[in-house]
Amino acid sequence: MYGVYMGEQCTCVRTGGNWICGQCYHGGNYAIIASISNNCDQFGGFSGEGGL
Repeated sequence: MYGVYMGEQCTCVRTGGNWICGQCYHGGNYAIIASISNNCDQFGGFSGEGGL
């Protein structure tokens, strides 16, 4: 399972995405939101994706 997780993360970054809270997000806004979030719950609230 660990290898699959790392593979997804590497693929995400290679395709220009941001790996945040265990998911891949594409778009500059997500990187900005992540930089002002203290944790995944805040990120979910700010991004509208919901908490984990």
